[in-house]
Amino acid sequence: MNCQTAQAELVALIYGDLEAVAAKALTSHLAHCSACDARRDQVTRLLAAVTPAVVFPREGEVDWELPLTCRAVRAELTTFLRGDGERRDNDDLIEHMGRCSSCTDEAAAIDATLHAVRNAFPGEEEVDWDAFARETARLARAANHEDRHAGSPRGKRVAGPWAQHLRRALPLAALVMAALGLGYMATRLTPPPGEAPAPAPVLEAGTSPLPAPMPMADELLVRTRLELARADTARYLEESQAVLASFTSLPVPCEGKNIDTSVESEVSSRLLRRKQLLNRDLDDVEIARARRLADEVGSLLEEIAVLSKCASPAQVEEIRQIMAHRQLMMRIKILTDELEQRDPGRWAPDGKSGDRA
Repeated sequence: MNCQTAQAELVALIYGDLEAVAAKALTSHLAHCSACDARRDQVTRLLAAVTPAVVFPREGEVDWELPLTCRAVRAELTTFLRGDGERRDNDDLIEHMGRCSSCTDEAAAIDATLHAVRNAFPGEEEVDWDAFARETARLARAANHEDRHAGSPRGKRVAGPWAQHLRRALPLAALVMAALGLGYMATRLTPPPGEAPAPAPVLEAGTSPLPAPMPMADELLVRTRLELARADTARYLEESQAVLASFTSLPVPCEGKNIDTSVESEVSSRLLRRKQLLNRDLDDVEIARARRLADEVGSLLEEIAVLSKCASPAQVEEIRQIMAHRQLMMRIKILTDELEQRDPGRWAPDGKSGDRA
């Protein structure tokens, strides 16, 4: 296997899409070629940066000898255990597990997990919705207060990157749950079709009016939509920054003096499709200042997306010069920090902060 073929199949190897024979051949080549092995590590880091929910195993950790039938069975176990599978497929699974103890043990472990998840969530009739709404609002206020008054721009660091992402997502999750709870209570308070609503109480002269009603769930849904738009915009900018950063690393040669840009081109195309979905959110007055930088980044991603798999050094150098001239890396970092702070004063139409993006 030559280096060009090996590097062209790296993404498929990382995603686990290669056949066992091709995967073994590529793994053998990587063990003897330091340049391709370095490229594999670079591609893995880049893909992990733009898809943080995916864990990429190294080739030595993959059980290539696992029979295809076992892999297919295990992919369907959750559907089978939840009772959502087709009868014919279920019969095939039962027949396979009758002669495969490994898949039977795997099914028992998944079933125990599903059982624990079902027991962890109470039924609707067991929920005290008034207490639920109060506690959800308290958690949301506490999380926002901690983010706003922490010592560093992003708040106090917590152990591990996943814990930090989870901590930033808590206020948004609390708002979503509060909106669902209030929406449920609104439907319970609405009389069924055809039934007249309860008459309003008659106030006697000199008595005080009734307390103001609870804020409608629509307000929480608007806030939730804005928080989602900020999070999606920040993620788009961070992943674009990872693509641009790969151009400042050591180049990987391909076809003579040219430079391999196949992975960067593929990821740029994916990010451009995502930006099309973001354009409507960027029209929101609360985050409209992010549109200018998002459009500049998008125009550079378009140039990267149309590069051939082996770009010339002049093309790569031109992209580097554009990045340096526009100071894109620094501006992305500043704007991403501001988006993730969720500071209303910084993004309000009459806010005092300058348009640093």
